[in-house]
Amino acid sequence: MLSSEERVKVFKLNRQIVQTGDLAKRTEKLVSQTTVYKNPLTLAKEKYEGKGRIHFLSADTVTTVLSLVNDGYSVCVLNPADPMFTGGLVEVGGTGQEEVFCQCSNLYESLASEICQKDFYSYNIWTRDNVKFSDRVIYSKGVSIFRKSTDFTVLSRTVVCDVLSCTPPSSDLGTEEYIQTLYRRFCGIINVLQSNGIRILVLEAWGTETYKGDPALIGRVFAMSLKLYNCFDDIYFCIENKDVLSKFKTGISAVIPIK
Repeated sequence: MLSSEERVKVFKLNRQIVQTGDLAKRTEKLVSQTTVYKNPLTLAKEKYEGKGRIHFLSADTVTTVLSLVNDGYSVCVLNPADPMFTGGLVEVGGTGQEEVFCQCSNLYESLASEICQKDFYSYNIWTRDNVKFSDRVIYSKGVSIFRKSTDFTVLSRTVVCDVLSCTPPSSDLGTEEYIQTLYRRFCGIINVLQSNGIRILVLEAWGTETYKGDPALIGRVFAMSLKLYNCFDDIYFCIENKDVLSKFKTGISAVIPIK
């Protein structure tokens, strides 16, 4: 595993790489297509009946995306966005999902765009809600992955996916309010995904770790929102911690039968 200092070097080099050649064009297009949804629940719902397959993998997000895209699938990743700091702790060598994705791709350039700074980060700072955070969603269309997450070596071919960034609520909220906020946030997230025609979703342990959420409870609430919005063909939970992965599976299977 790379040290935090080595990760910082990788990130700084990335910011130079995305300004040259084909990646510069891809990044310019990515930034121009980046959207902040201020009221994600107000979007019109699509009438698409997904196949509803749910997969549980002991793997990381980037590796899973590379495999799926190389097999010909179009995917979107759910990113647990830091509400106030662009890319979380990526500038100091952080190792969370958001930081690793920024270390492997040009996602940071999308998050650092003017629209995201104004309508997402500045908004969250202004509201000063350090527990619930906001329901706002960043949709980054056409993120280019050009490094492996295992050793950060450069890929021989750039892989493209979409990324949806949204901040999980903190479990420091009272239980009832936490569940209500979590459910509303998931419904908003899924609404944005289906509005963008996403049929395959990849996510890690969204809402745990920093936000201290119980994996089984988050899984159960996520499954409740899926019953309302059955729009996915495949959902991949990519969680390397097998205990956390098992708890997510337990929570989801309490609401939706897992085949």
